[in-house]
Amino acid sequence: MAGLDISSNELLRELADEHREWLSKFDSQYKGNWEKLLNNNNESGMAEASVRRRLQRYGVDVQPNEDLDTGKQAPDFRCKRLGIEFFVEVTCIQIETMVKKTGIPDSASSCDHPVNPSVLPIFYKCVNKARQSSAADGPVLVAIGTWRGFAARMLWCEKFLVNMLLTGDTKLTW
Repeated sequence: MAGLDISSNELLRELADEHREWLSKFDSQYKGNWEKLLNNNNESGMAEASVRRRLQRYGVDVQPNEDLDTGKQAPDFRCKRLGIEFFVEVTCIQIETMVKKTGIPDSASSCDHPVNPSVLPIFYKCVNKARQSSAADGPVLVAIGTWRGFAARMLWCEKFLVNMLLTGDTKLTW
């Protein structure tokens, strides 16, 4: 697995360091667990850090929510904004998977490539997080990221794809 080259990208290094600093305000096990995730799947680890940063920039109070005592699955973050508590579960569609599922090569940077309009990778990410989020005592937002930026922009620019997330792939039949 290639993953992200964090060591040679200053912005990614800054994000990782910022996330480590944020985690150091809580139980040390949170930071240790995130470091394991980062070492095993740096795209997922960095997606978690990126979502946390984005939430905080929107004025959300974010705290880690991982169950350290029993190890039961739980959403990644417990959040609060304007007195409303909610949870955020972060997941990541790997660059390699995004390239395969969309048909857009990793090197693409223009709209000259046909797009596979399937939202199934996104839909299944949500379905796979249902059990993990079912015990939460509040609303849960599933944040899905990918580090294949061009493919992500193309998919989200196609408004019909966003609408299909709730209804599934559109198919014409007789």
